[in-house]
Amino acid sequence: MNLNKQLDAAIKKSENGSEEEVYITIEGKAYENYMSNEKWVAFLKEMNKEHRIAYVQGYGNEISEKPGRYGIYPPKMASYGSSSRMIYKLLKTVEGIHFEKKLPTKVGGTANLDGYLQRGETEIFIEAKCREIYTKHANIDIKKVYNEVLKDIKSDNAFNYKENKKTKTGYLNYSFFYGKTRIERFDIKQLICHFLGIAANYIKNKSAKNKICFIYLIYNPKHFNISKLDEVYDSTIKEIELFKPMMNDLFNAIFDYQKKALNRDTKAPEFKFETADQSTIEKIINSVK
Repeated sequence: MNLNKQLDAAIKKSENGSEEEVYITIEGKAYENYMSNEKWVAFLKEMNKEHRIAYVQGYGNEISEKPGRYGIYPPKMASYGSSSRMIYKLLKTVEGIHFEKKLPTKVGGTANLDGYLQRGETEIFIEAKCREIYTKHANIDIKKVYNEVLKDIKSDNAFNYKENKKTKTGYLNYSFFYGKTRIERFDIKQLICHFLGIAANYIKNKSAKNKICFIYLIYNPKHFNISKLDEVYDSTIKEIELFKPMMNDLFNAIFDYQKKALNRDTKAPEFKFETADQSTIEKIINSVK
């Protein structure tokens, strides 16, 4: 069993899911690491209208069965290892929470943040990871339109990258580094897209707050005592900790890029980067003012 499914199964067991519990698609195929159809219907039924609309309209198509390479797949959010399911369960009762926040990058796509809320003069953006870290992000295809951004924010001693030969039409393939350390678990490309969207929104939106807190929420599997999961989790946290001292510099470099691209002379907001897991996320949110 691969690590993704090991995590799914561990979460399922911790929530008293039986081995017999499966999700059966409209084609009749059974998926064992998902909530049962009955549990899924109940899950959706208790979701309030605002949150359900957000997931219906969200980029990830989280709550519907959908066609894929090998037939019809269950809704993403029905997976026990779904990051959307995780953040929803953790924060659904938090006042002012918005799920699936979409921000145009003004470069070539849309940044899709898992969570967003305001606390005082601060806008909080949350990116959630659960099973995603158990797939490597060592060689990543990126649309060519992002090439100028990467060149602009590159730093030999901090954020760095190497362009690989293997690619597909309209894309370039990259490996990312902190200095000379290769990044394999931390999805730095996605973070750059998020920062592009947040910066563009701040520059273009007159109602944007003057402080930004970006929270990277990762499910901590340590309580399962599965060594291979722990190793990957620890490796991911180590990679993030490498980048943490220069997160403000990275955000400010991206902000400066957007200022030039959008032809606006705007002062950068106060920026803070936080990491959290399922046991600390609410405390961190409540500490923001």
